[in-house]
Amino acid sequence: MKKKVLSAILALAMVFTLLIMPGVKPTKADNLKEVKYATSKVISRGNPYIYVDLGKKWDGNKKLTVKSSNNRVVKPEGDGYPVLNLKRAGTATVTFKTGGKSYKMKFKVLAYKNPVKLFSVGGKKIAGKFKSSSTAWLKYTGSKPTIKVTPNKGWKLKSIKYEAYKYDEATDTYTRYVKTVKNKTSVKLKGSNWDSYIVVKLYNSNKKITEILELYLNR
Repeated sequence: MKKKVLSAILALAMVFTLLIMPGVKPTKADNLKEVKYATSKVISRGNPYIYVDLGKKWDGNKKLTVKSSNNRVVKPEGDGYPVLNLKRAGTATVTFKTGGKSYKMKFKVLAYKNPVKLFSVGGKKIAGKFKSSSTAWLKYTGSKPTIKVTPNKGWKLKSIKYEAYKYDEATDTYTRYVKTVKNKTSVKLKGSNWDSYIVVKLYNSNKKITEILELYLNR
């Protein structure tokens, strides 16, 4: 991804994150839910703002226009960047036009439902934080919490990851750290000068949908 594109996406991510978590200043580089381009996609409104990775179809320097067949379901956040707002359940076809070519992506948007029965961090039970959104935050000052996740019926736990991001103002770059965490085990967190996240990936075979829960640890 070109630097100017990354900078714009980071700015958008910051705005949307602050809307979800007032008073918190996380700087996670990919806080917008990112999805790969595909001719069709089933997705929930767990995180209503998504970034579509167009891969080699768009290099970031070419003009990009984004149009939706149904703005009441999927609304582009303007031309220039493939950022979409999932407004409500339904279907819509989004057309990305760049370099004289058009690429269509059909979305089936589902209502969000909490996929976890239990989610605890260092003994703090927080499953309820994901009742209406796949993004939440937790005030946590410990250094090595045990992570426990129990999916709701119909869901299967795919992975738990600890992600941390550190911003270098001098170079305007982010350092990213990722560690896979086994369920019901502990993970050592980076220092408070890093932005820390617990990212849980689940899959529902009946709905054929993947849900990703992102917990920002406010330290």
